[in-house]
Amino acid sequence: MAGQLKPDVILMDIGMPILDGVRATQEIRKKHPHMKIIMLTTHESEADILDSFRSGATSYCLKETSPDTLIQVIRSTSDGACWIDPKIAKVVINNSITPIGPEKLLDSQTNKLIEPTTFSLLTSREIDVLKLIAEGRNNTEIMETLCLSKNTIKTHIKNIFQKLEVEDRTAAALKAIRERVI
Repeated sequence: MAGQLKPDVILMDIGMPILDGVRATQEIRKKHPHMKIIMLTTHESEADILDSFRSGATSYCLKETSPDTLIQVIRSTSDGACWIDPKIAKVVINNSITPIGPEKLLDSQTNKLIEPTTFSLLTSREIDVLKLIAEGRNNTEIMETLCLSKNTIKTHIKNIFQKLEVEDRTAAALKAIRERVI
């Protein structure tokens, strides 16, 4: 519909049934880089937040935001500003995300644009999970090692599978070992 309607601003949710909001954002930004996308969601996990900005989201707003604030977010995003909900801003700042666009990343050492590899799209936490998968750890062991909830571990694993384009843990571990990521 983005291609047909050509909106200036899109309100996107992460949890959608056919294509999740992160992947939908990637697809829209590839075809329509001028469109601004606001994630309007209940998702507050680090992986969801970072994946949203990496996919090209312009702003991130929690659904509990007041209607007046939401109107301001839409207007400021339309005017070219980025808006990050104060509840999740620390995640973005701590991970030094620099949204550049869906196809490029910024090397934090050299400040130069680099083309992403499959593994550069993984968050540091996803790489931690991937290392533990390669060690043969199950979800409970990963949860205990990283002090994360079972749902967060499942989300990380789902994201790893999507980003690496693999179907299972073994394939993910093998790909990481072959590419010398772990």
